[in-house]
Amino acid sequence: MCIGGGQVFATALPHATRLVITHIKHIFEPGDQPVYFPPISADAWREERRLDHAVDDRHAWPFTFVEYVPRVEEQPEV
Repeated sequence: MCIGGGQVFATALPHATRLVITHIKHIFEPGDQPVYFPPISADAWREERRLDHAVDDRHAWPFTFVEYVPRVEEQPEV
């Protein structure tokens, strides 16, 4: 598990076997200092699960939990 800042995420990404990322549907203002995950390559990762969450009394912005798993190239049978 890796919980950290953008540089920590970038360093750990090549070693990841699964990604669970929260996508917050909000545009942050300069000075808010949000942490951004490095871009995810659609060639390397595929979405496996998605859970959308609306605004409610505990959450100011809508968000989505997305689980990504590595794309595995199919090996030819020998």
